[in-house]
Amino acid sequence: MKKQLFTVVLMAASFITVAQSGNVGVGTTAPQAKLHIEGSLRVDSLKAIDYSKYNLVLDSASKKVAIQLIRSNRDTLVRIYAKTGGNSVPHLTATRIVWSGTDINTVPSAWDASTGIFTAPHKGFYRISTNLTFNPNTGNNAQHTVIVRKNGADFAAAGNFDSSGGGSIYKPAGSLSTMVELNAGETVSVWAFQGVGSTQTLYNSVWNFLSIEELP
Repeated sequence: MKKQLFTVVLMAASFITVAQSGNVGVGTTAPQAKLHIEGSLRVDSLKAIDYSKYNLVLDSASKKVAIQLIRSNRDTLVRIYAKTGGNSVPHLTATRIVWSGTDINTVPSAWDASTGIFTAPHKGFYRISTNLTFNPNTGNNAQHTVIVRKNGADFAAAGNFDSSGGGSIYKPAGSLSTMVELNAGETVSVWAFQGVGSTQTLYNSVWNFLSIEELP
Protein backbone atom coordinates (compact mmCIF):
# COMPACT_ATOMS: atom_id res chain seq x y z
CA MET A 1 0.00 0.00 0.00
CA LYS A 2 1.35 3.39 -1.01
CA LYS A 3 1.65 5.97 1.68
CA GLN A 4 -0.02 9.30 1.01
CA LEU A 5 2.66 11.90 0.56
CA PHE A 6 2.06 15.34 1.96
CA THR A 7 3.98 18.39 3.07
CA VAL A 8 3.37 20.06 6.38
CA VAL A 9 4.42 23.66 6.85
CA LEU A 10 4.31 24.88 10.44
CA MET A 11 3.00 28.42 10.82
CA ALA A 12 2.88 29.74 14.37
CA ALA A 13 0.16 27.80 16.19
CA SER A 14 -1.25 26.24 12.99
CA PHE A 15 0.04 24.39 9.96
CA ILE A 16 -0.58 24.03 6.22
CA THR A 17 -0.72 20.61 4.53
CA VAL A 18 -0.25 20.04 0.79
CA ALA A 19 -1.44 16.50 0.04
CA GLN A 20 -0.39 14.34 -2.89
CA SER A 21 -3.82 14.92 -4.45
CA GLY A 22 -3.11 18.64 -4.63
CA ASN A 23 -5.57 19.48 -1.86
CA VAL A 24 -4.42 22.11 0.58
CA GLY A 25 -5.32 21.91 4.23
CA VAL A 26 -5.09 24.56 6.93
CA GLY A 27 -5.20 23.05 10.40
CA THR A 28 -5.69 19.53 9.02
CA THR A 29 -3.33 16.86 7.67
CA ALA A 30 -6.05 15.23 5.55
CA PRO A 31 -7.60 17.94 3.33
CA GLN A 32 -10.78 16.72 1.58
CA ALA A 33 -11.07 19.63 -0.88
CA LYS A 34 -8.84 21.92 -2.94
CA LEU A 35 -8.83 24.18 0.13
CA HIS A 36 -9.86 22.60 3.43
CA ILE A 37 -9.80 24.83 6.51
CA GLU A 38 -10.22 23.27 9.91
CA GLY A 39 -11.47 26.12 12.05
CA SER A 40 -12.79 29.60 11.30
CA LEU A 41 -12.02 31.75 8.26
CA ARG A 42 -11.54 35.50 8.34
CA VAL A 43 -11.40 37.75 5.27
CA ASP A 44 -10.69 41.43 5.80
CA SER A 45 -11.43 42.53 2.22
CA LEU A 46 -12.71 41.20 -1.10
CA LYS A 47 -12.59 42.66 -4.59
CA ALA A 48 -15.88 44.42 -5.28
CA ILE A 49 -18.14 42.72 -7.84
CA ASP A 50 -21.18 44.28 -9.51
CA TYR A 51 -23.61 41.42 -8.94
CA SER A 52 -26.33 43.16 -10.97
CA LYS A 53 -24.49 41.98 -14.11
CA TYR A 54 -24.69 38.29 -13.22
CA ASN A 55 -27.26 35.55 -12.69
CA LEU A 56 -26.80 32.46 -10.53
CA VAL A 57 -27.82 29.50 -12.72
CA LEU A 58 -28.48 25.90 -11.64
CA ASP A 59 -27.90 23.20 -14.25
CA SER A 60 -30.59 20.66 -13.34
CA ALA A 61 -28.79 17.88 -15.25
CA SER A 62 -25.32 18.19 -13.74
CA LYS A 63 -26.53 19.69 -10.43
CA LYS A 64 -23.83 22.33 -10.79
CA VAL A 65 -24.20 26.03 -10.08
CA ALA A 66 -22.66 28.61 -12.41
CA ILE A 67 -22.48 32.40 -12.61
CA GLN A 68 -23.86 33.68 -15.92
CA LEU A 69 -23.19 37.15 -17.32
CA ILE A 70 -26.42 39.03 -18.05
CA ARG A 71 -26.61 40.34 -21.62
CA SER A 72 -26.52 44.12 -21.89
CA ASN A 73 -29.28 46.19 -23.47
CA ARG A 74 -27.31 46.48 -26.70
CA ASP A 75 -27.29 42.68 -26.95
CA THR A 76 -30.94 41.97 -26.19
CA LEU A 77 -32.27 38.48 -26.85
CA VAL A 78 -34.38 38.41 -30.01
CA ARG A 79 -38.14 38.16 -29.53
CA ILE A 80 -40.40 38.55 -32.57
CA TYR A 81 -44.11 37.81 -32.91
CA ALA A 82 -45.83 38.53 -36.22
CA LYS A 83 -49.27 37.76 -37.63
CA THR A 84 -51.10 38.03 -40.94
CA GLY A 85 -54.26 37.12 -42.89
CA GLY A 86 -55.68 37.24 -46.38
CA ASN A 87 -52.40 36.45 -48.15
CA SER A 88 -52.79 34.91 -51.62
CA VAL A 89 -51.03 31.60 -52.27
CA PRO A 90 -51.12 30.39 -55.92
CA HIS A 91 -51.63 26.72 -56.80
CA LEU A 92 -48.42 24.64 -56.60
CA THR A 93 -46.28 27.73 -56.06
CA ALA A 94 -44.26 28.15 -52.87
CA THR A 95 -45.03 31.67 -51.62
CA ARG A 96 -43.07 33.61 -49.03
CA ILE A 97 -45.36 34.95 -46.32
CA VAL A 98 -45.27 38.68 -45.64
CA TRP A 99 -46.61 39.39 -42.17
CA SER A 100 -49.04 42.30 -41.88
CA GLY A 101 -48.51 42.96 -38.16
CA THR A 102 -45.65 42.67 -35.70
CA ASP A 103 -46.78 42.72 -32.07
CA ILE A 104 -43.34 42.04 -30.53
CA ASN A 105 -39.97 43.04 -31.98
CA THR A 106 -37.07 43.44 -29.55
CA VAL A 107 -34.40 43.87 -32.24
CA PRO A 108 -35.93 45.98 -35.06
CA SER A 109 -32.85 45.76 -37.28
CA ALA A 110 -33.24 41.98 -37.50
CA TRP A 111 -36.81 41.97 -38.84
CA ASP A 112 -37.97 43.21 -42.26
CA ALA A 113 -41.75 43.33 -42.10
CA SER A 114 -41.99 44.31 -45.78
CA THR A 115 -40.43 41.01 -46.92
CA GLY A 116 -41.05 38.68 -43.98
CA ILE A 117 -37.33 37.92 -43.75
CA PHE A 118 -35.55 37.63 -40.41
CA THR A 119 -31.78 38.23 -40.36
CA ALA A 120 -29.88 36.94 -37.33
CA PRO A 121 -28.09 39.86 -35.60
CA HIS A 122 -25.52 37.49 -34.09
CA LYS A 123 -24.64 33.80 -33.89
CA GLY A 124 -26.92 31.71 -31.72
CA PHE A 125 -29.73 29.20 -31.51
CA TYR A 126 -33.24 30.36 -32.43
CA ARG A 127 -36.63 28.71 -31.93
CA ILE A 128 -38.96 29.23 -34.90
CA SER A 129 -42.68 28.50 -34.41
CA THR A 130 -45.34 29.16 -37.04
CA ASN A 131 -48.88 28.25 -38.08
CA LEU A 132 -50.81 28.95 -41.27
CA THR A 133 -54.51 28.31 -41.93
CA PHE A 134 -56.32 28.65 -45.26
CA ASN A 135 -59.84 29.90 -45.89
CA PRO A 136 -62.52 27.25 -46.52
CA ASN A 137 -62.38 25.62 -49.95
CA THR A 138 -63.77 22.54 -51.69
CA GLY A 139 -60.52 20.84 -52.71
CA ASN A 140 -60.39 17.13 -51.95
CA ASN A 141 -57.04 15.47 -51.14
CA ALA A 142 -55.40 18.88 -51.33
CA GLN A 143 -51.88 19.38 -50.07
CA HIS A 144 -51.25 22.26 -47.64
CA THR A 145 -47.73 22.85 -46.35
CA VAL A 146 -45.83 25.42 -44.32
CA ILE A 147 -42.08 25.66 -44.93
CA VAL A 148 -39.29 27.33 -42.96
CA ARG A 149 -36.31 28.30 -45.11
CA LYS A 150 -32.79 29.09 -43.93
CA ASN A 151 -30.83 31.27 -46.34
CA GLY A 152 -33.46 30.52 -49.00
CA ALA A 153 -33.21 26.71 -48.71
CA ASP A 154 -35.85 24.46 -47.12
CA PHE A 155 -35.00 23.72 -43.49
CA ALA A 156 -38.23 22.36 -41.99
CA ALA A 157 -41.77 21.69 -43.21
CA ALA A 158 -45.13 20.40 -41.98
CA GLY A 159 -48.56 20.07 -43.52
CA ASN A 160 -51.56 17.88 -44.25
CA PHE A 161 -53.73 16.46 -46.99
CA ASP A 162 -57.41 17.38 -46.75
CA SER A 163 -59.71 14.53 -47.70
CA SER A 164 -63.07 15.93 -46.63
CA GLY A 165 -63.55 18.76 -49.11
CA GLY A 166 -65.94 20.40 -46.67
CA GLY A 167 -66.86 23.94 -47.69
CA SER A 168 -66.80 25.20 -44.10
CA ILE A 169 -63.66 23.40 -42.91
CA TYR A 170 -60.46 25.36 -42.55
CA LYS A 171 -57.37 23.83 -44.12
CA PRO A 172 -54.28 24.31 -41.94
CA ALA A 173 -51.20 24.58 -44.08
CA GLY A 174 -49.27 23.27 -41.13
CA SER A 175 -47.98 24.10 -37.71
CA LEU A 176 -44.39 23.52 -36.69
CA SER A 177 -41.78 24.47 -34.13
CA THR A 178 -38.10 23.96 -34.82
CA MET A 179 -34.72 25.13 -33.55
CA VAL A 180 -32.04 26.40 -35.89
CA GLU A 181 -28.46 27.57 -35.38
CA LEU A 182 -27.77 30.81 -37.23
CA ASN A 183 -24.61 32.80 -37.82
CA ALA A 184 -24.81 36.59 -37.93
CA GLY A 185 -26.34 37.63 -41.25
CA GLU A 186 -28.09 34.34 -42.01
CA THR A 187 -31.80 34.54 -42.79
CA VAL A 188 -35.05 32.74 -42.01
CA SER A 189 -38.39 33.05 -43.78
CA VAL A 190 -41.73 31.22 -43.85
CA TRP A 191 -43.33 29.93 -47.05
CA ALA A 192 -46.73 28.42 -47.88
CA PHE A 193 -47.57 25.79 -50.51
CA GLN A 194 -50.94 24.36 -51.55
CA GLY A 195 -52.29 22.01 -54.21
CA VAL A 196 -55.99 22.78 -54.21
CA GLY A 197 -56.05 23.62 -57.93
CA SER A 198 -56.46 27.40 -57.76
CA THR A 199 -55.16 30.38 -55.82
CA GLN A 200 -56.16 30.27 -52.16
CA THR A 201 -55.99 32.83 -49.34
CA LEU A 202 -54.99 32.54 -45.71
CA TYR A 203 -57.76 32.75 -43.16
CA ASN A 204 -57.87 36.24 -41.66
CA SER A 205 -57.24 35.39 -38.00
CA VAL A 206 -54.61 35.14 -35.28
CA TRP A 207 -54.17 31.50 -36.33
CA ASN A 208 -51.56 32.72 -38.80
CA PHE A 209 -48.51 33.62 -36.76
CA LEU A 210 -44.72 33.53 -36.64
CA SER A 211 -42.72 33.47 -33.41
CA ILE A 212 -38.93 33.80 -33.33
CA GLU A 213 -37.08 33.44 -30.02
CA GLU A 214 -33.35 33.49 -29.47
CA LEU A 215 -32.31 30.96 -26.86
CA PRO A 216 -30.08 32.34 -24.06
